[in-house]
Amino acid sequence: MSKSGRPDFDAGEGFPVVSKAGRPIEYMGVVIDITFGSRHDLDDAADHLMAAREIAAAAGQNDLRFMIDMALLELGRVVPHEQARLSPGRER
Repeated sequence: MSKSGRPDFDAGEGFPVVSKAGRPIEYMGVVIDITFGSRHDLDDAADHLMAAREIAAAAGQNDLRFMIDMALLELGRVVPHEQARLSPGRER
């Protein structure tokens, strides 16, 4: 839930990394906040990357899946800046 009381929406994919004792030690994956009101080209890119990630994982292409994860991380870094830039009340 956001500070304004609106629900947040996240898209994500990941898995726990466990120790030899079977305890989770970290979580590998990506979560992208997709709360921004309207659809955006970057939202479409996230959808396509998530689909490509599933295909790469199913095909056992771990290096490709890793590269897609890196693209998703970069997208998660860029999207908030684009949202702020395009939000109502700001010059475009």
